[in-house]
Amino acid sequence: MKKNIFLSLAGFFALAISSCKKDDAPAPAPTPTPVPTSYVATTLAGSTAGYVDGTGAAAQFNMPTGIVRDAGGNLFVCDRDNNRIRKITPAGLVTTFAGSGAPGFVNGTGTAAQFNMPYGLAIDQADNIYVADRFNTAIRKITPAGVVSTVAGSGTSGSADGTGSAASFRQPAAIVIDGSGNLIVCDAMNNTIRKVTPAGVVTTILGSSTASGNSNGTGTAALFNNPIGICGDFANNTFYIADLSNHLIRKIRIQ
Repeated sequence: MKKNIFLSLAGFFALAISSCKKDDAPAPAPTPTPVPTSYVATTLAGSTAGYVDGTGAAAQFNMPTGIVRDAGGNLFVCDRDNNRIRKITPAGLVTTFAGSGAPGFVNGTGTAAQFNMPYGLAIDQADNIYVADRFNTAIRKITPAGVVSTVAGSGTSGSADGTGSAASFRQPAAIVIDGSGNLIVCDAMNNTIRKVTPAGVVTTILGSSTASGNSNGTGTAALFNNPIGICGDFANNTFYIADLSNHLIRKIRIQ
């Protein structure tokens, strides 16, 4: 009898201990409440239209357009109507990186060089900057030391494939670098997309310089109307074009 009572009591205590353990188990962590995201705009540099080097609001630009960032966090800007490429440090200090300010087509270093309404920029892994020099109808290169040279284009408006100055553009406006180091250019007034190899060989890869329109297709069967902006997802062999006068965003796949 005593044995049975002992076993019963042992079972009772075992059940009680088990219940306590279950009650003492930590509760699952509550799902965190998403924090609303806010976006705050501030001015890094610039004030009113003009041309002044300086820090923050003491600096002035005149119609800035294209912009890129180098490995050191500096920004480079096409200061279009000042015909210059400006540099902005992370602290907001603005200096003139290249261009004299007078419209022209001159290679050289820093302010000895000349541009004519530079519009779009791209930058490679070595921090070389490429400029769609719109009214010079040329593609220019600026080294990290500020040395300006011409990659392709003669300065004469046209639509010729070729190498270096044998090629011609008609108001190139935007530019990116693909995964192989080629430049892909929106040749705005030719309604075409051009490719420039590292050796300066220019070919037309999409569109027709003799016709504008809105047609999807391959090569010259595709039609654009003033393509003016471009960005690339070259890991997936894809890039996107702001087709200005067609009011469209176009998607291009490299095959």
